[in-house]
Amino acid sequence: MSDKTIRLVIDLTYDADLIHGNDEESIDWFNRMLFGDDLQLGDFGDLGDMIGSVKVIKKELNNDRTT
Repeated sequence: MSDKTIRLVIDLTYDADLIHGNDEESIDWFNRMLFGDDLQLGDFGDLGDMIGSVKVIKKELNNDRTT
C-alpha cells in the first residue's frame, strides 16, 4: 500500500441537537471522536466507500465548546 497524506482545512457542519444535544457526556464523546485517531472519511453514495482516515490537526475556537 502506498499511503499519502493530504492536509485539509475543513468546516464541519452538523446538527448539534441530533448528534449530542446539551448532554455533557455526549459532548465529551463527540469531542473524543472528532479529535481522536479513529475518525474516518467516507463517500456515502451508491457504494459507501471508505476513503481514508482523518485526524484533526487544528481547532479554531468560537464561543461554543464543539466548534
